[in-house]
Amino acid sequence: MIDCIVVGIGGFIGAVCRYLIGMIPLKEGCTLVGICGGFTTFSSFALETERCIWRLFILYLVLRLAYWLYSQARELLERDKKIMSRRGYVPEDEQQFTGNQLELLQKAADEVQFLLDRGYAVKPVTTFIGNHYLFSERQRLALARSVSSKESIQKRTNKERLQTGTAYLPETVHIDGFNTIITLEVALSGSPVFYCRDGVLRDLAGLRGTYRVIDKTQTAIALLLKKLEFLHISKAVFYLDAPVSNSGRLSGRILQCAKGYKLSVQTRIIPDVDRVLEQMEGVISGDAIILNRCKSWLNVMPLVIGQNEHVWKIRL
Repeated sequence: MIDCIVVGIGGFIGAVCRYLIGMIPLKEGCTLVGICGGFTTFSSFALETERCIWRLFILYLVLRLAYWLYSQARELLERDKKIMSRRGYVPEDEQQFTGNQLELLQKAADEVQFLLDRGYAVKPVTTFIGNHYLFSERQRLALARSVSSKESIQKRTNKERLQTGTAYLPETVHIDGFNTIITLEVALSGSPVFYCRDGVLRDLAGLRGTYRVIDKTQTAIALLLKKLEFLHISKAVFYLDAPVSNSGRLSGRILQCAKGYKLSVQTRIIPDVDRVLEQMEGVISGDAIILNRCKSWLNVMPLVIGQNEHVWKIRL
């Protein structure tokens, strides 16, 4: 009897010591270490081993999940970087502006022209024609930007100072900064640009308050300045929209690039570029509303692109 008591005291002391060392919760300590340890060979060492295995398994799952999230995020960033380095690039353009789709767009452009010449507004016309041919939003946008009424085309042509062979060119040109630079970036990126029916070069890239400098930006600015210098323009003023992100950074790029050219270059970051340019002479822009309202303009962009074989040019 005394031997049993001694063994029990020893077991009690051992179980308490294991519990204190492992800091095992009270409930599990009582049931698993105390009771089970008293009747079987189960010990806190076995319990801790089991817990260690579960912890390692959970850690493995967490690490696997973290690695998967990292790889997915990295893939998305690389894809976004690739897209951003190609301004105006959309993979679906390869199907929507080639082959049979391009032929349908050219046919639809004639129908849009017919309706615009009879006084219909461009938005409902492109919606109606687009629904008829089941065009995508980008295809409808291409129609809206490419086609103008003959009256509007004639009005713009009468004010154009370069393509019409007018001897007089203004000494100072006023440039719609984001509009012209983005169009050149799109062209240099191999994304589609459209030779519109009013002779203006336009793109499908949108500017919704955000802009990011890409690897084509410097080249685009240089090409434009080089052509202006060739035309003996004395001064160029770039107007940039203040609400658009990175307008200050683009301004710095323009001024830095201008150091290699003879003409005087200025940049102005203002809240409403369109209203200012509408009052100017010697405007360079692809914006149809600005071209309708400005006093005179220069259709420089087709000359800047020239015969570059890498530019994806589309005529509708």
